[in-house]
Amino acid sequence: MQDKRKLNIPLLILGLLALAAGLYVAALYDLQIDKALYNPTFSPAILVESCCYYVLYMPTAVLCALAATDKKQKLWLRIVGGGLAVIAVIALCIYTTYSINKRGAEYALYISLGIWVAILAVLFAVFRTQYSESFKKKAYFVCAWGTVLCALELSVINIVKMFWNRTRFDDMLAAGSFEKFTPWFHPLGNGGTSFPSGHTASACGILVLLIIVDVAPKLQKYRPAIFAFCLIYIGFTAFMRMMIGRHFLSDTLSAATIMLVLFSIMTRTKPYRKALHNALEAPE
Repeated sequence: MQDKRKLNIPLLILGLLALAAGLYVAALYDLQIDKALYNPTFSPAILVESCCYYVLYMPTAVLCALAATDKKQKLWLRIVGGGLAVIAVIALCIYTTYSINKRGAEYALYISLGIWVAILAVLFAVFRTQYSESFKKKAYFVCAWGTVLCALELSVINIVKMFWNRTRFDDMLAAGSFEKFTPWFHPLGNGGTSFPSGHTASACGILVLLIIVDVAPKLQKYRPAIFAFCLIYIGFTAFMRMMIGRHFLSDTLSAATIMLVLFSIMTRTKPYRKALHNALEAPE
């Protein structure tokens, strides 16, 4: 299969200009922007904090569920897959409940329960439904590469966090002093994990929708609209992280940029293109 995807130079230039402008503004006004936006009781921000990362981890949970229901897999692998799927769901549910209770927002807990009903319905469907070999192979492809994206996020973002060592806005606010504030271009800061934003990076897991587009040729014409939706989701998450006081503008911009670059590289690698070809050529 020939890779028809080309680099969109005008879009790339526009993105770089927007990034440069954003980082310039952040260099001057990072602290002032957070002070102006700070609203730790804002319900959408609390909900985003507790749920936005689902899009990054769910492909792995679904991958495990697929393995558990695949009769072609060895028994031990099916057992492990099912066990890991259950553990993943429980872990996410516990962390969500903890995040919401920490903020004292019971209403957000009710909304998250609604989200979990939908998630469990999807996983139940995975366990119960019989799929064609073609669909199953495409599902494996999407979830496997969604898992690769998750691994990249966890490794790269956390390494950068350790190196930058930037103090969070709300930690400085709680201490009653902003003396530990450092600009985004100043690595080896005064202690903390503010730069880059982990939640914003996790929200980039929504880019898995573009992987779905890759294995669904009928969706190709909607690719620009789907990509726009992904950017809106990522941007909304970033704004909520600033509003709740956990990150600065530069933290969120850098996280989104890193993940978009990693995703672009990943989907242009030879292993990805080969796996995509195999998924598309799978017999019905």
